[in-house]
Amino acid sequence: QVIEFRDILCRHIIKIIEFEEVNVIPERYILSRWRKDIVRPYEDIRVSYYDPEEFDRVKRVRELSQRHCYLSSLALYSDETFLMYKEATDNFRAMLEEALGIESRW
Repeated sequence: QVIEFRDILCRHIIKIIEFEEVNVIPERYILSRWRKDIVRPYEDIRVSYYDPEEFDRVKRVRELSQRHCYLSSLALYSDETFLMYKEATDNFRAMLEEALGIESRW
């Protein structure tokens, strides 16, 4: 189509949107890399070759990320598994907060 290329608005359409003072653009046209409210998995990883002491931390972040991805994918199978995951993670969060002596944010 002339209007879009692979679901990305062309500059002509963006100019029309601007001219017509359109306030809302459908979500499908907003790429995640443009959004500031998206948490990207790589943002919390420090590069270990800059600081060798960070190597263990990077390994832990990777392992936690893999575990979380796997467990959350299992939780999506049904309402029952989703509720089990929520309950287990709520309990685990409370245990970690207590061990660290911090107040719950939830």
